[in-house]
Amino acid sequence: MLLRTATLAALAALTTLAACAGPDVGDPVDPTALYGRAFRVTRLEANDVPADAGVLLRVDEGKLSGNSGVNAFHGDATFTTAGGFTAGPFAMTRRAGPPEAMQRESLLLVTIEHADGWRMEEGTLRLLAGEAIVLTATATATESE
Repeated sequence: MLLRTATLAALAALTTLAACAGPDVGDPVDPTALYGRAFRVTRLEANDVPADAGVLLRVDEGKLSGNSGVNAFHGDATFTTAGGFTAGPFAMTRRAGPPEAMQRESLLLVTIEHADGWRMEEGTLRLLAGEAIVLTATATATESE
């Protein structure tokens, strides 16, 4: 009887912890593991991003910067241990580029500013809007990749 009571108590505790984690975020994560790292954006909303597009992100404590493939940008960002995320507004350079690259740039900034969650899995950063993955980026060895 004592073993059954202990098992039920452990299951209740696990259920409570899982409910507190939020949707699709998984276990609490340490955002400091992201600081000083660069990521190449590989997917934006439902679109694959070509490897040669030059869409990069860099995460630092309280900051998110990067390159849209046309312009450099930077702004405030918060990654919480519970998987929450906020970013923006962003300051950016004002160069013009090909129409497709400019459209991608607009989508990138809107997507980042509307994301409200994050998770890291095997070197891949995912930004979330609700339960949907809206941006996928892989860790790079350098910021120029």
